[in-house]
Amino acid sequence: MAAPAATTSSGPRAFGWTTAPPRWLWTLVLGVQVAIMAAYRNDTFFFRDDLLFLEQARESRLTIFYLRDGLFEHFSPISRLLDYVLVHVAPGNFTVAFALMLLMFALTLCAFAFASVALLGNRPLSLTLTIAFGQSLFVFRLLGWWTATANILPAIGFGLAAMAGYLTWHRSKRHRWLLLSIGAYAISLGAHEQAILLGPELLLLRLLVLEEEFSVAAWVRVVWRERWAWIAYGSMSLLAVWNYYQFYYVPRSRPGIGLVAHFAEVSIVETFFPALFGVKYPETPFANHPATVILVAVTVSAVVLLSVALRRRAWRAWALLGLVVGVNTLALAFSRAQLYGLVPARELYYYQGPAFYALLCVGCALSNRVSGPARQGMVARLPSLGRIRGRVPLTAVLGFIIVASYQGLFAASARAMTDATYQPAVARGYVKVFLADYSRLRSHGVDVVLLNRDVLPVVQPPEFAPFNRYDRFFPFFAPGLHFDQAPGATYLVGPDGHLLPVTVAADRRISPTRLDSRSAVNLVGLSATGSEGSPLCVTPTAPQPVVVLSLPSALEGADVYMRIDYATDSTFAPAFAVDAGSGLVPVAPALDTWSPHLTGGYAQLNFPLIQRVAIGNFPLGSHTCLKNIIIGHLQY
Repeated sequence: MAAPAATTSSGPRAFGWTTAPPRWLWTLVLGVQVAIMAAYRNDTFFFRDDLLFLEQARESRLTIFYLRDGLFEHFSPISRLLDYVLVHVAPGNFTVAFALMLLMFALTLCAFAFASVALLGNRPLSLTLTIAFGQSLFVFRLLGWWTATANILPAIGFGLAAMAGYLTWHRSKRHRWLLLSIGAYAISLGAHEQAILLGPELLLLRLLVLEEEFSVAAWVRVVWRERWAWIAYGSMSLLAVWNYYQFYYVPRSRPGIGLVAHFAEVSIVETFFPALFGVKYPETPFANHPATVILVAVTVSAVVLLSVALRRRAWRAWALLGLVVGVNTLALAFSRAQLYGLVPARELYYYQGPAFYALLCVGCALSNRVSGPARQGMVARLPSLGRIRGRVPLTAVLGFIIVASYQGLFAASARAMTDATYQPAVARGYVKVFLADYSRLRSHGVDVVLLNRDVLPVVQPPEFAPFNRYDRFFPFFAPGLHFDQAPGATYLVGPDGHLLPVTVAADRRISPTRLDSRSAVNLVGLSATGSEGSPLCVTPTAPQPVVVLSLPSALEGADVYMRIDYATDSTFAPAFAVDAGSGLVPVAPALDTWSPHLTGGYAQLNFPLIQRVAIGNFPLGSHTCLKNIIIGHLQY
């Protein structure tokens, strides 16, 4: 419905914007929004499970099994596909990854603009809401993390595209828009389970907000008239729910009513609504101050009451927002609160859907097109906003104050959130220094070999083992690296990322021969060849062959490595075990292998006491000679 025409000062005042923003202004706003977010987020980097999932993509083939592999408890073939493309097109290149993140943000921003125009019309209100969406703390939070962006932003972007397509079809009845909507919704369901709620929420928007008649009979007529659309949305939603609960959901005990109530209070009062105003708790010190919470509550209440007083159907938009926020909060509480307490209630990753719905509901409550024209009797009671010295509308001054205030709050919260999430900066510095040292050594002809061990825990936590090992981490950034092999100069990576040259001290030396008269060598499933004093050459004669070597005396201490000089005619991954006094215990295997073109290899032995070592996994039909074995502590 069009806004009422402007009248003279003696008659009722017009309420609402009517001027359509030109296309160039939309383009400018979208471009500036992307540039602003790029400037705010240019210091992020891969961290935590980014490198876990990217390494899985590097080691996998592009199959349906890889795409269906869970991201912990999430079904996200879209995110898996983005990981695969990144590691095979630009491995380790965060500039390309960040460009992809900004592209996803730009497309999502366009989808929001499309949805707001389809819902509210091409009005300054739609443009204003698009600006608010593009510069929100919710989106800012996503763009600091590759996996979160690739996992959640496509779900939101395609969900918005599905909404826009449906709304355009609803008004134009052009079926291609409905097909676009259904296709977009299907893609969003393949990105993140948050999209499951978007279908039911779209139905609520259609019935509760867009349908003028407020009755069950009217709603039934609407659903029947559009039955094929809702059958498509509903079928996909049910299939997504079945898929999630069948293959990805992990059952947990349910939280008590007290915890759910506390969770909801923190989620809605302390996190969600303050974040809409650019304030994030606990990162921003004043965010949880009672005065801040009260001010946000009073502002929200004032906007709701004023809009309800002005427009007869505005309450429906606020009812929809209450349902969306309430359902999202309860779903989050029942799935996360018992295990993680109140931490998820303060995490903006989980509020992406309610965040864009909040803006659209504000638009619906203030829009002539959706909530009906303003009640002229109420408009007449509003104080005249007037002009300053007859030139500048006071509304423009108020608008400037609001925008400037939000910008200040957003900037403070964004900086505080960046400082609180320090891991990306540490990971960036760690990898940058490593690559600089590695490139310098390679330019001088040094064949760099890393002794395999754990990456700095703040960069890749131990709970992600074995993906926190050098051989699962650094090849993503330097594909030509070698691990635990000779020849080559051996190094470790220091806490700051610098390459540190190391050698293995000859604390214990074993020179195996074909004779075992001193019981230093025990062969299981192997036959020995060669003469006395020559290297021990073995050929497997049975499955699971093992060479067990006794040290001249037990070796104590941590940070112990074993170097083995060998010659072999086969390529295979050896297995190692250590006896610390209570039998042989396997050592975690490395990815690197023994092969005919190498002369030796290393193995890390993280045991407090070493009495015997075992080498196994020799393939049947192979011939391997063990020449010299050194076991000792590292020398820096």
